[in-house]
Amino acid sequence: MEENDIYSISAINNLIDKKFSYCDDFKKIKIRGEITNFNGSYNSGHYYFSLKDKNYFNFLCNV
Repeated sequence: MEENDIYSISAINNLIDKKFSYCDDFKKIKIRGEITNFNGSYNSGHYYFSLKDKNYFNFLCNV
């Protein structure tokens, strides 16, 4: 990665996915928060929601 390179959203998602998949530290993470904006199952089998903490930080999720 170079400082001035521009990456697509898909490329960044793939980099993050690789970090989570192959790093043992990420496999042990537990997150606590309030589930908001829950959207039920789609044909793909995915669920979409946000996690919010007491400081109102939102983390968008796809499971």
